[in-house]
Amino acid sequence: MISAGVLFYLLNVFVLVTGDTVHHYYWRDYHGYLPLDGISFEGVYVAQIPGHDGILAASFYPETKEAVTEVFGKKSVAKKGIKVNMRLPL
Repeated sequence: MISAGVLFYLLNVFVLVTGDTVHHYYWRDYHGYLPLDGISFEGVYVAQIPGHDGILAASFYPETKEAVTEVFGKKSVAKKGIKVNMRLPL
């Protein structure tokens, strides 16, 4: 699994690479399948999950259909409410 620190780094690189004022991505609700425009790194997708105080960045693993993140040293796993980062067609 990718740690929260690595995911945070990858998200920052993603934002820097697409650092213009037009965002070329969007968040799509996950309903059991991943379209081809999902943003992934080595088979792990960039995701968001609901947290106690808002939305959390997470790593989505399609083989287990779970999004995993770490908050204050505690692992958090979600199977519902997952949003996956997608590319907009250019």
